[in-house]
Amino acid sequence: MNIVANENGSEDSFLFLIMGDEKGATFFLLAGPPETMETLEPRVDEVLEGKGVGKKGCFQGKVTNTSQQSEVISLLQNYISTHSARK
Repeated sequence: MNIVANENGSEDSFLFLIMGDEKGATFFLLAGPPETMETLEPRVDEVLEGKGVGKKGCFQGKVTNTSQQSEVISLLQNYISTHSARK
């Protein structure tokens, strides 16, 4: 997943990946501008009921609640629209 994040150029955009199955281990990766990730990391962790670690604009970990992935997408969309309007 890190290779995809690195190729995406996550310094300028957001990337949300989730991989696994509903009954086994499921992992996530959220990448974006480092200053933004500091704000989003705890909220994403809470929504996904996961455990993750962030470093240099990349936040990844293990997910407990995969049914909430659409909530993370909504969270990102709201963040982007709110902060785009301010610029």
